[in-house]
Amino acid sequence: MYLKSNIFKIAIIALLGLVFIGGVEAVEYGAGKSTPLIVNAAVNHSEITIGEKVRFSITVEYGDGVNVSSPEIGETLADLTVKSRGIDEPESLKNGRTLRKEWYLLETFSPGSYVVPPLKVKYDTTDGMAGEVETNEVFVEVKSVMAAGEPVEDIREIRGPVDVSVNYTRIYLIIAAAFVVFAIVAGIVYFLKKRKGVEKVIAPPPPMPAHEIAYRALQKLVKMDLIAKGKVSEYYSLLSDIVRRYIENRFKLMAPERTTQEFLAEMSNADIMVPDHKLLIKKFLEHCDLVKFAKYGPAEEEIKGVYNAAKKLVDETRQLAVFEDEKITA
Repeated sequence: MYLKSNIFKIAIIALLGLVFIGGVEAVEYGAGKSTPLIVNAAVNHSEITIGEKVRFSITVEYGDGVNVSSPEIGETLADLTVKSRGIDEPESLKNGRTLRKEWYLLETFSPGSYVVPPLKVKYDTTDGMAGEVETNEVFVEVKSVMAAGEPVEDIREIRGPVDVSVNYTRIYLIIAAAFVVFAIVAGIVYFLKKRKGVEKVIAPPPPMPAHEIAYRALQKLVKMDLIAKGKVSEYYSLLSDIVRRYIENRFKLMAPERTTQEFLAEMSNADIMVPDHKLLIKKFLEHCDLVKFAKYGPAEEEIKGVYNAAKKLVDETRQLAVFEDEKITA
């Protein structure tokens, strides 16, 4: 009887240890039935100095038939400012489950101890189950750039206002001289125009069209021969920047400064492109992010295909000149 009791206690302790190591397992909302959903929150640095950014990430592991929603996070998180955010490409694990990771860059200029509270990750399944699970707390220590006990001799009180005597006679003389110089210059200009007539104003050349800028950038990228040098990630990063800047110049969408998810969300609500072009841009950016961030190694055909997709987008959406739309009749 004593041996059975000890075996039961050991099994309970081992089970609790596995749950603690693996993360936080979800419980069906309002029920108490466990579901195949594991979440974990972490930061890349637990100690930073003021002004530095810390990467806060939430990973969710789930099985087939489970839909996961992002937690509701505003402009700040635990008094830390959210500078940017994004979601990495989902990863298929060897056990048949899927790993989803979203991240947030946090920043503050106030030293102290910060605690990111548990965040609620909601989910639902194809069989009608719905619920939420909370992440673990995360601690971040923000330290001052000044060492403890360091003297602050260079910090002094602001001096009070100082009376400055003003020489108004000198100011009047300067203003009068300026008027005289202006009158002389105006007279010379008027005299020259009177003799030679009104000079023609040469208009500045029109700005280069967005597609011309993109074509030149694509040609320059080809000449760099980055693929042959083994710099595939750098090649994809430059190609993605070319397309993003083309979209910004052509359609006035702020593509370079936003994450792929933020840009695609804005593009889907904009009525400036046909659905085929929106789908082409979506597949292009997602493929580039897969190579840049998920370290995916594309095949040679995929590399050619992503370049052709970029050129096809420029070819089919470039702004035509006026004379290309007019029909010349006899």
